[in-house]
Amino acid sequence: MWSGENGPFEGVHYRLAETLCSPAPVSSPRPKILIGGLGEKKTLRLVAQYADACNVFATTPDEVAHKLEVLAGHCADLGRD
Repeated sequence: MWSGENGPFEGVHYRLAETLCSPAPVSSPRPKILIGGLGEKKTLRLVAQYADACNVFATTPDEVAHKLEVLAGHCADLGRD
């Protein structure tokens, strides 16, 4: 829907006769994606793969540093900064 082309869509879980994204996103080519969560294996991997920003939940500065190290590892695996 963010490509700007309207029309039918057939995916794994949904089939739509028409897609419409109105109003169109302000940012191009798509809206910025922010992912937040606690998980190091799944959530931070999804952040590395898809997100433009993340909201890391932790209770101490050391925990935040650790989660950012894990995220950096996931990013390196995917070739993203």
